[in-house]
This record gives sequence, C-alpha cells and structure tokens, in this order.
Amino acid sequence: MHPASPAPPELRFLLVSEVAATMRVSKMTIYRLIHAGELEAVRAGRSFRIPGHAVTAYLRHAQYPGDGTSPTSPGYRLDDDQPGAGT
Repeated sequence: MHPASPAPPELRFLLVSEVAATMRVSKMTIYRLIHAGELEAVRAGRSFRIPGHAVTAYLRHAQYPGDGTSPTSPGYRLDDDQPGAGT
C-alpha cells in the first residue's frame, strides 16, 4: 500500500475583474500591473487568472508605510513652521 500523499495547498485563482473590484481600481490597472510584472498571473487561453496569494503579496509589497507627514495620517499636526500654517 502506498503512503498517503500530503494534500496540495489550496490554490484559488481570481479573475481580473474580481481583483479590480477588490482593490477598487479598473480592470485596465490590473492588466497594467500584470504586464509590468508587478502582479503575478497565469495565462489561461486569452485570459489571465491571478492566484490569491499573488494579490496578497502585491498588497503587502505596495503598502504605503505612512511616515506621519500626510494630513490624513493619525497624529498629524500642522505646526507654525510648516507652509500654510497660520493663514
């Protein structure tokens, strides 16, 4: 009797439209990311399929660190020495 082989990890593929909707960007933006090599994808005929893990990896890599200098950053303060202060 053969030993049981380990179950393959679950691999979920997403459509370009699903990734675009999740990221709230256009499908063209997703196609550009794929063609630029920034987002991993598999070609299935004339279509692309994006592995779920590739979306997660892209978002981790593309995440803006936020250094507290943006007016939308938590704790941001407009000090008198910054341009536009006191007007």
